[in-house]
Amino acid sequence: MVKRVRLVNIRSHADTTVEFSTGVNLIEGDVGSGKTTILQSIESALFGYEIKNMLRVGESSGEISVEFEPPLKVGWRITRQGVRGGYIVQDGSRSELAAGEIRSFFVKKFGLGDSPSLRSEPTIFRLAVYVHQEELKSILRGGAEVEELVRRATGVRVYSIARENAKSILRPWLANQVELVDQKIRLLEERVSQASGVEEELNRTEAELNQVTNDLEAAEKSYRGVSEEFNSAQERASSLESQIARIEGELSETERSVKKIEAQLAQLSEQILDDENRKLELEGQGFTGQTDVDAKVLDVRMNELLTQITRLTDRKTRFERDLQAVDEHRARIRELQEKIGSELDYDALSGELRLVERRQRELYEEQAKMDKTLSEYREIAETGVCPVCGSRIAPDEYRQHLAELEEKLTGLREEVRSLEKRRSELSRLMEQAKVQSALKKEIEKHEHEINRITARLEYEEFDEEIDRAKRELEAARKLKDLLVVEERLKGERSQYQELSEELERLTGKAQSLRLRNQELQSELDALKPVLERIRLDVQALEKRTRELTGLKSSLESRKESLTKLLVQKERDQAELEESKSKRAALVNIQNYVVNALIPALEQIEVEKLRAARRELLARTKEYFALLMQDDDRGITIDEDYSPTLQRRINGEWVDIPSPSGGERSAMALSFRLALSEVARSKQGVQADFIMLDEPTDGFSEDQLTKFQTLIERLEIPQVILVTHHRAFESLGSNIISVEYTQNGSVARRVV
Repeated sequence: MVKRVRLVNIRSHADTTVEFSTGVNLIEGDVGSGKTTILQSIESALFGYEIKNMLRVGESSGEISVEFEPPLKVGWRITRQGVRGGYIVQDGSRSELAAGEIRSFFVKKFGLGDSPSLRSEPTIFRLAVYVHQEELKSILRGGAEVEELVRRATGVRVYSIARENAKSILRPWLANQVELVDQKIRLLEERVSQASGVEEELNRTEAELNQVTNDLEAAEKSYRGVSEEFNSAQERASSLESQIARIEGELSETERSVKKIEAQLAQLSEQILDDENRKLELEGQGFTGQTDVDAKVLDVRMNELLTQITRLTDRKTRFERDLQAVDEHRARIRELQEKIGSELDYDALSGELRLVERRQRELYEEQAKMDKTLSEYREIAETGVCPVCGSRIAPDEYRQHLAELEEKLTGLREEVRSLEKRRSELSRLMEQAKVQSALKKEIEKHEHEINRITARLEYEEFDEEIDRAKRELEAARKLKDLLVVEERLKGERSQYQELSEELERLTGKAQSLRLRNQELQSELDALKPVLERIRLDVQALEKRTRELTGLKSSLESRKESLTKLLVQKERDQAELEESKSKRAALVNIQNYVVNALIPALEQIEVEKLRAARRELLARTKEYFALLMQDDDRGITIDEDYSPTLQRRINGEWVDIPSPSGGERSAMALSFRLALSEVARSKQGVQADFIMLDEPTDGFSEDQLTKFQTLIERLEIPQVILVTHHRAFESLGSNIISVEYTQNGSVARRVV
């Protein structure tokens, strides 16, 4: 059952919540107040049908939520861009679902046969649960439209769909399948006929292939023998070429070594000549007979002399750097003395400044007193009254005093300006004296640094000592050169002897390598004609082998193709028999569909429609009798499902072609409610509520009273009734009043 509906920006409802209960829930209000929107919202929330069109004009988003008992809730959020889905809350768990998933959920829950497509109307739901006002107006017309409703409500439409599918789909499909099988049979028969000589050709090909295989084996055997001979000769030729290349490489290396040694001997001869000349030169400078000096002792002495020269040079450099520093300090002192100029006495200036400042303070105090006296005199001169005793005073006398005081004040102020000027001058001179004091201190620092440098200066004859050490070092170096030259000459003569012996050995080796190379080259030249003859034999056998191999490959391919054709022929033969059997089965099915299935479906459909019409007529009569409560008026349903009013006249029922408005409304409502009950029964609908939209339009006051009896007869736990009749208020257990205001529709519970 429906428990609660909430609408936010839906059609005319800005924000509406409606509570429902069991029994009859009456939604009353004027036309256009927004009553029907509540029923449409329930349908849209369940099936999503046209829910995007429910949004209120001018709003960007809206919401629909419906709660049921037992606890179940479904909700949607609608925007101008459309609806992607909503949610379902069941057993305390919320699931976000797509629109199609929500529709499928409620189709299954209520046991409906409706399509899960959002674009399809929820037909079964509308037949069984939701009675529209527009349907009541069209029912009385009968015809194909009403017959289609009956077919849907009773489930007979399934048989008509099956029948039409059998005629329009199954029967053409079977005919098409028979034609396809016939085409396949003709194709297979043609292929089997074309493959009749394949087996004989295959036998010929196998015999030819065996002969070629034997020839190929013989050619390959000859080829292997000649190839082995060719490989052996080629290996010998390669061995000879390798030996020749190795000997030529070794010979080339030996000749390079000979040239290298000759160059070394020439270079060594030049070095020996240069060293002998250097030795004669040194001996000519007086170093003859001193070659018995130990070279190590000579090296130690030379290092001592180098250290002495370095030490003397460093001392000379420091002495010259100190002299330069003294000159720089004296230049800086002269520069600072020029900046000082005439010297100032800071203490005397400071004393004078204190006197000037004390005098300034005295003058400021005297000026303040005079300013006060002048103020008093001006007041007396203006008022002529003593400010102390209040007696009258002659103003002229005080004006004379006032002029004297002003003159004295002017002189006082002039002295103050003079003192201020002097104070500024003294401050400037004191700052200058401070600068002079700082410069004097810097001069003292430079004089102190000059004294410190001068005290450590030692005036020595550095140049004489350095020259003497350099002369001794030069003599030691020349003596060392003589020793080195004699030692080098000894080594060079020994090396020259060794190189001469190695040159003689390499020259003999080169001659031996040339002779061995000539022998190997002669053997290789004799082997080349034999190798060429064998190569030609190998090429001829290779060509023969390739030809036989190609022919064998061609025959094997031919054999394989023929084998496949033979296998395909056998397969086609089997498939041909299978296709003939399939055709026979299809023809049998085709005959069954045309001669048995379609007539049976047509007969079932007729019988089902007759039974549905009988049940529908019985319920319609029952409901009409409850509404009319007149034994002489009744209702029947024609073959085209048009409800017809009947009146009993002289014991016989006579059709009334022009019923009154109230009778027409009663006929339509009775037929529609009977159709709803048949739909619930036949389709197994499990919804425990029904929604009626203005079902009593055109009813008289008497019929409105009798309508309550009909509602009770339906035995449905919950009825949601939309009406604008106030007479139904006694019928409803829950009355909701809907009123349209300038802010939209407003719903309130009356009872």
